[in-house]
Amino acid sequence: MVMPGMSEATSKPVTPERGATPRVHPLAGKRAPSGVLIDPRELCTQYYVRQPDEADPPQRVSFGTSGHRGSAVRGSFNEAHVLAITQAICEFRKSQGIDGPLYVGKDSRIDAPATHEQKAALLKLSATDIQATSLAGDPIQAMLTSAPGNGALIGGLKVISAKGWFAARPSGTEDVYKLYAESFRSREHLERIQAEARALINDALAGRDA
Repeated sequence: MVMPGMSEATSKPVTPERGATPRVHPLAGKRAPSGVLIDPRELCTQYYVRQPDEADPPQRVSFGTSGHRGSAVRGSFNEAHVLAITQAICEFRKSQGIDGPLYVGKDSRIDAPATHEQKAALLKLSATDIQATSLAGDPIQAMLTSAPGNGALIGGLKVISAKGWFAARPSGTEDVYKLYAESFRSREHLERIQAEARALINDALAGRDA
């Protein structure tokens, strides 16, 4: 199905302007037309078969706030990209004389219920709203509401410790905020970060309402 807040042409989320009433897509709740569906088998085939064109900028490796993203059928996320990124990591480690273990992890997302008012408050949170000094047993090293490089607002809050982090951002289309987290230790440690993050955000939002 095409979900509310999705573009029929691209099937990508459409974020309404702040303060605007979210628009409901005409296909919301209806069976999606065949023209907007993907072919999973073709997608998997293209991941391995298609070779990116280095002369085409959209097909090159490009890191944003959430890493490299793309589509196998457009030549922007294929096996060659994963191999190139892996090689770059290995070459960098070698150039820096790093020969210790390499830890590979993934973040997980939780959609936590939030009212319109709570989402608006989350957008305005700052480090002074956070009372906690540790995260899952480790001292908090940084609390960010803007990108360190260019100062652009990240649309929420990110809290970092030496052994993990979490980021909370309000959804632009649903009554939830999205909680991303990562642990550099274990699954159990990740679950602790997630639990403490939700409590920390709830306390901060309650403090702003008081």
